[in-house]
Amino acid sequence: MTRNMMLAYILAFLVILSAVYIIWSMKQSSDIIEIRGKIKYINLEGGFYGIIDKQGNKYLPINLPKQYQVDGLNVFVKAKIRKDIVTTSMWGTPIQIIEIHVID
Repeated sequence: MTRNMMLAYILAFLVILSAVYIIWSMKQSSDIIEIRGKIKYINLEGGFYGIIDKQGNKYLPINLPKQYQVDGLNVFVKAKIRKDIVTTSMWGTPIQIIEIHVID
């Protein structure tokens, strides 16, 4: 096998590997969820706001608007699960809010 053929095989392998990674990333980024839950102030690591749904699942919004930072507020949230970030809070599943409004 010549050196050029070997380089061609390596390049083809890297292209295929890149394509698989891009497809996997797109699948991961499409994790959109809807949450009906309650805003909760968590007094850890300096304090932050989270969302707890009716089943007890915990979500950590990375972009919760100030007007919704009210302990006990019932909300509907449409959000994207963020598997690509790590937080210092170590509480709940990180989410990026797409839509949020108060519910009764």
